[in-house]
Amino acid sequence: ALDLGCSSGYTAMQLAKKFAFVVGIDLSFSFISEARKRMSEARQGNLEFVVADCLCPPFLPTKFDLILALNIIELLDVEKLLGIIYGLLKAHGEVVFTSPYDYNRNMTGRRVDPQSFRHLLQRSGFRIGSKYITREDYIPWTLKINDRTYLFYYLDYLRAEKVSPAKG
Repeated sequence: ALDLGCSSGYTAMQLAKKFAFVVGIDLSFSFISEARKRMSEARQGNLEFVVADCLCPPFLPTKFDLILALNIIELLDVEKLLGIIYGLLKAHGEVVFTSPYDYNRNMTGRRVDPQSFRHLLQRSGFRIGSKYITREDYIPWTLKINDRTYLFYYLDYLRAEKVSPAKG
């Protein structure tokens, strides 16, 4: 499995309980250092953390059964990201996206909303799980800012499977 934009590695560490090997990548050296520290403390040997760009990952094609792209689509060129994810997934591999569609942050590429993202995903060679195809499926998310401040918001959750050649 691959966790794109893994932050401090919490999700990748959870995935490592279910998968033979997990890789987490993030552009932040500080996040990757923290993830490696957590990995060492937990004595987990079936995962690795790498400082890398999600739009230029250091992996050969068709290597992963599952890719997570949590809260990153509004930060990257979404069309390029989908092409990269498509290339990294094995045949019938799955990808999981979450997004608040928050464009108040720095972004590149085109803006998408839940429905336009679903259409783009289907045009990019993915089949969306039937539960997620026509409507958003929001899940609550809590982000700890500091000891006394938390940010609560809702994320659109979406699963899709690689099914056909990407249209380019």
